[in-house]
Amino acid sequence: MVAFTGGIRALPKTRAGSIAGRRRGVVNMRSRLPNNTAGDLYVDSACIDCDVCRWMLPDVFDRDQGQSAVMRQPVGDDMMRKALQAAVACPVGSIRTETPNHLAKAARDDFPIPVHETLVDIYYNGFNSEKSFSANSYLVVDKELGGVMIDSPRYNSALAKSIDKKCGDLGVKYMILTHSDDVADHARWAERFGLTRIMHKNQIRSFNGTNDVEMVLENEGPWKISENLNILFVPGHSNGCIALHDIQNKTIFSGDFYAFSARKGTISGFPAYNHFSWKTQVENMTKVTRMDLKFVLPGHGRRIHFETSEMKEAMFQEFLNTEAKVGR
Repeated sequence: MVAFTGGIRALPKTRAGSIAGRRRGVVNMRSRLPNNTAGDLYVDSACIDCDVCRWMLPDVFDRDQGQSAVMRQPVGDDMMRKALQAAVACPVGSIRTETPNHLAKAARDDFPIPVHETLVDIYYNGFNSEKSFSANSYLVVDKELGGVMIDSPRYNSALAKSIDKKCGDLGVKYMILTHSDDVADHARWAERFGLTRIMHKNQIRSFNGTNDVEMVLENEGPWKISENLNILFVPGHSNGCIALHDIQNKTIFSGDFYAFSARKGTISGFPAYNHFSWKTQVENMTKVTRMDLKFVLPGHGRRIHFETSEMKEAMFQEFLNTEAKVGR
């Protein structure tokens, strides 16, 4: 373990803690939820309401009665393939088809998927894990370093092979663990790639194996890992949250401290899940927003694309005037 010096959430009221209650009713039988529209594709009763399928393909999936459902059947191979990508990403395998689909393997092999046409070498890994309540994991392919994974997806050998191809001869160098909630299968990925896991000292936990990470950050950073990539110290949601800043792409990989809330329709820090300091979290959200920023790619919550600086300022001012003031 190397200390890199730069400058357990309790179970109640955590996303992870909520899984147990949701899953007690799912014993051995899965059933098609009755609120799915008629057709081949459906969501079953194991759904944990994580929102991944809904942000991936809102034309097909929506929320109904506390779980996801197929509200409109996909039309054509392109949309069906995207629906099957959502099935791959689903952490509990709740998205299913009545009959085998010839596009299933192709949908699996599509990952990692480019996040946005304007972003260079940034990918969404899919294969979200129930262990992290379906936190999103990303891959940056840095020309200097090779691959940098942000948080851990569910381990899958096919995904590992695809990541290998994306990273080429440089391989996968780092896994940035933003905080202790979203580490999932980090140890298996470290073993597979021989990568270096990076985490802040304040978030090291023995119960999830992060006491074995190879590089431990101390103090307040920032920490430069390449000419284009900096790690930022952004406590608030937890006492040791970190985020990755991709300078070229004007993108922050925010973990759980900054995202878009579909329910509120604006920027959110999800104060109900804050377990350190809401005031500190708002301060760090403000600091990050003042940067030259176009994209926020979170672990939980939805992505944000600030198309203009005016849009960014307006959205963040709304947050400051509402959620930031009232917190919980």
